[in-house]
Amino acid sequence: MRGRAMRIAGILSGTSLDGIDVAVVHFGMVGTQLRGCIEVARTMPWPEQTRGRLVSLLTRPAAELAELARLHAAVGEAFGEAAAEAIAESHGPVDLICSHGQNIAHVTDGAVTEATWQLGDPARIHARTGVPVIADVRAADVASGGAGAPLAPILDTLLVGGEDAGFLNIGGIANMTRIRHGEVVCGDTGPGNCLLDDAVRALSDGQESFDRDGVRARVGQVDEELLAYLVADPYFGLPMPRSTGREHFSLGELGIHVDGQRARWSGGNLSGADLVRTLVELTARTVADAFGPGSSTPLHLSGGGADNPVLVERLADLLPGWQLRRTEELGVDSDHKEAVLFALIGWLGAHGLPGVVSAPTRSRGGAAITGAREPAVLGSLTPPDALSQLDTRGMTTPARLILRTHVEERDQ
Repeated sequence: MRGRAMRIAGILSGTSLDGIDVAVVHFGMVGTQLRGCIEVARTMPWPEQTRGRLVSLLTRPAAELAELARLHAAVGEAFGEAAAEAIAESHGPVDLICSHGQNIAHVTDGAVTEATWQLGDPARIHARTGVPVIADVRAADVASGGAGAPLAPILDTLLVGGEDAGFLNIGGIANMTRIRHGEVVCGDTGPGNCLLDDAVRALSDGQESFDRDGVRARVGQVDEELLAYLVADPYFGLPMPRSTGREHFSLGELGIHVDGQRARWSGGNLSGADLVRTLVELTARTVADAFGPGSSTPLHLSGGGADNPVLVERLADLLPGWQLRRTEELGVDSDHKEAVLFALIGWLGAHGLPGVVSAPTRSRGGAAITGAREPAVLGSLTPPDALSQLDTRGMTTPARLILRTHVEERDQ
């Protein structure tokens, strides 16, 4: 098999469970640059029954082993179907799928990640598509002492060639990358949309899954007492790189209960609109605290939260030294950036290259920015001999990644 040029599908589902994201990217090396043509980028709906079971698991995490095993298979089936649909739209045969799976647990003890677990049987994906699958992408970093997150900096740094920039992906959990004078700071800032979405779902009795256009937040007021209680969470005092998940940031875990159009917590009651506005403020302030000052530095936004105008306005207010932009300026659809990330991780893994950025100064005792002892090649391959003929001689990590869509490439 010819090295360097490969067509790879990246696939994942985020903590918001709003769909299965797939991107098919055709990669090829030109000198020291890796160039990618994004042929397909779309979100497929979850099978409703599988999604409902995942929501139940993530909001009330006490499942029998048999249910976890069945969900592992069901998520693999759903991912396989989504990948097959995307592959049918691509412009040539797909060489590899890189699946993140559905995260169900990211277990930490302070700054130490003890374990990470993503569902989605790669054998099921392979059986449905006939394409080799790289999966279990976080495990190698955790095994080497890292946090297993964030993984986005490998894409972020390549997109700007190491130049000063910031990246903020606002999914269920918000994660950031800050590149300054060659040093990379990264991690999960805290909740992105997860608390907000759960609140809207409860307030609407399940009829709405997110605050479309920020309409609920727009009419609410920040409850400063509740905000102070939330910001005092010890997580926000941890150094970067840090990582978290829904198992820590859920309304129930934080003692917030929704009843009709009102909410209550140990400090009192508030309206549903005020709860939503306060949760938006929590995300904005914790993001701003994580980034710190900028000097007319571009900050590229992606994820569902980038479509919430109230949140974006607050970020602009709290980050005056940063120029807020969308990742579309770098050739990446902001709704599918993470799918492109996993396609990239698949390409790197196939060529025996690390999927984690090295730390210029040793980060939390590690040689990788995640805190791992060394930058790891990420993922396990199904079937194990699928890429044995791939020629990877002389491969080194690219200096930059240039992305285009198929339409842009066709029009050149």
